[in-house]
Amino acid sequence: MSTALRPLDFRAHYLEDYEVAVRLPLRHRVRSWAGLHARSLLLLGAVLVGVAVLHGVGMLHSPGIDVNDDEGTYVAQAWAVGAKHELSHYTYWYDHPPLGWIQIAAYAAATGAWSRAPFAVAVGREFMLVVNLAACAALFVLARRLGLGRPAAAAAVVLFAASPLSVDFHRMVWLDNLEAAWLIAAFACAASPRRSMASGIAAGTCFAVAVLSKETGALFAPFLLWVVWQYSEVRTRPYRVAAFTTVAVAVPVFYPLYAAVKNELLEGPGHVSLLWAVRWQLVLRRSDGSALDAGSGARHNVESWLQLDPWLLLLGLASAVIALAMKQLRPFGLAVLLLAAMPLRHGYLPWGHVATVLPFAALLVAALLDRLIRAAHARGSLARAAGLVPALVVSALVATSWVPTDAARMRRDTEVGVPAAVAWVRNNIGRDKHIVVDDNVWLDLARAGYPTDGKEPSIVWVYKVGLDPAIQLKSVDYFVYAMNPTYAAQDIPQVVSLFRDSYVVATFGSGENQVTVRKVVHTRL
Repeated sequence: MSTALRPLDFRAHYLEDYEVAVRLPLRHRVRSWAGLHARSLLLLGAVLVGVAVLHGVGMLHSPGIDVNDDEGTYVAQAWAVGAKHELSHYTYWYDHPPLGWIQIAAYAAATGAWSRAPFAVAVGREFMLVVNLAACAALFVLARRLGLGRPAAAAAVVLFAASPLSVDFHRMVWLDNLEAAWLIAAFACAASPRRSMASGIAAGTCFAVAVLSKETGALFAPFLLWVVWQYSEVRTRPYRVAAFTTVAVAVPVFYPLYAAVKNELLEGPGHVSLLWAVRWQLVLRRSDGSALDAGSGARHNVESWLQLDPWLLLLGLASAVIALAMKQLRPFGLAVLLLAAMPLRHGYLPWGHVATVLPFAALLVAALLDRLIRAAHARGSLARAAGLVPALVVSALVATSWVPTDAARMRRDTEVGVPAAVAWVRNNIGRDKHIVVDDNVWLDLARAGYPTDGKEPSIVWVYKVGLDPAIQLKSVDYFVYAMNPTYAAQDIPQVVSLFRDSYVVATFGSGENQVTVRKVVHTRL
């Protein structure tokens, strides 16, 4: 193993200097650390500025809010945490662990985002920018700890952040983005060069937060444990692994304990259940088929990802196969291959599944290019020039595809129709009327004063019509939506019937940001 890849044990090799260092005041230690890492900090700072510009410019306009109503769901749940001191704006039924939207709620409370943002989903999109910057910084640290040079670590961040697929998914309010950020941080802690117990505990904590942000983070447990094992001293390995495992298991256990305390762990009449929600996610939920089946939902998801950007996914998949031959990269290669195999099975495939693939695909591509260039550099000038060719070819191909697409994502040429739609509803529809809405509009109308509680509230989320026994609407007067209800709630007969018996009375915004108001002709349910 090269010197660049060999972790340093400061206590073993520099015990005297270490003891002197820890006696220094904190400001001196921070100054010393900053001086030691000055070049990395300057490079990372420049890259993060670029990421912030790429992500931030146009993030409220592209992708449009009619693409995915999960954004409104998570933001509404975050609002409920702060405003109603509940885990959801409707009955919380354990669809996902709540820590993801609790983090959104904390951000909104700390920054006053509810009063500042032009519409509700914008609060979540603001927070996604913060999450993306944190994930990029953690990915740079992880790349350096795996032995990548500074340019290669920066390249991993650029690949991760600049892919058009990444730009779209990082901007949308996905729990998967939070999960990915915490997982990257967990791997970075696990690969700490000090190999300390503290870093093992930190890795376990970050992993636990990742799982409680989105339960699919649990898939990474064996790969993270593998990295903790690799980056532990032989004599302290059992203790570091035990510390990691204890925290990684003990913290998420509070989730089922919470359900048990509320008598909502086991299935039973008259209440929601954590175990039923798990069974629904794994077994009962409608299957998207396999990506190998033409016309399946899984195939549609994969094709939509590849249409946005085939380069990062295909290069990442190829790099994952090659990485199996490399000890340090093998856990990450296997993790990417496992995630890549998920669409092939017959089952439910979330559209946001790809978000957790992106950072590790970018890491592997950058790592292999770095190793290729280093190997060529060691063999002389001619080999060095030859080794640069693949990197230059990949860069040219990727840039040709990404630059125009990313530039289009940064334009703000579509008007978001939510504020104008809410103003029109307030002026034209009384609070005694019953309005079915999608979650990208629900919170804006709720904050505008439309009642949400009781058996016959004024506004009702489209997924609750005819399904939630706590809501007993006898009639519906209007639809207000960004995402077409007949697509979002196609399995609810009442919604399909009401939508068919309605007509458009007003539209606001443009393109993917259009909001439509429909009046229902036959209002009785």
